[in-house]
Amino acid sequence: MKSVTLSIVIAAYAVVLLGCGSDALDPADAGKIRLYDPQEQEQMKAALSNAGIQFEVHRDTGGAEEIWYQSRLQAQVLRIRDEVFGVPPPIGRNIALGSQRTADFSEEMRKRGAAFRTSAYHGNQYVAWEAQNDEAADAALEAVRVSTEMLTEMRRQRKLADAEQTNRTDRSSRSREERAPAQR
Repeated sequence: MKSVTLSIVIAAYAVVLLGCGSDALDPADAGKIRLYDPQEQEQMKAALSNAGIQFEVHRDTGGAEEIWYQSRLQAQVLRIRDEVFGVPPPIGRNIALGSQRTADFSEEMRKRGAAFRTSAYHGNQYVAWEAQNDEAADAALEAVRVSTEMLTEMRRQRKLADAEQTNRTDRSSRSREERAPAQR
């Protein structure tokens, strides 16, 4: 009973100490990272603490944990996130098949002379490539017997990602062209 009471007192004291001297973050001015894996949540909190970045932990209505930080620190927090978990591979142009099949896929890409890179992201090893290697990647994926459904979905994702990128570029170019020369 004493140890339970002591634990409660220590926990309450820690909450008071952590809250002293720091204002709660305004939700409108907070950057937020939502991680669903408890181990990844702990890794991110440890990395932020080690970098001296203050943060708050909140639960959303679904019970997922959100890590809030001052939005002005977003670039630094995202750099830390990428160091901890890796950089996300390009949409529709990456695959993680497990160690043996990923090695087989990499070998097929080499045979076809396609440029690719491997990287870790959230603990999985990915192979990623650029758009100019889509044809070789598709042939390599067929060679390692990726399902037709998966290959069709990857092609659909590529098309959407490419359209989004084109849309952004076109919108930006149009807005520059629409401005009068004096505004440029």
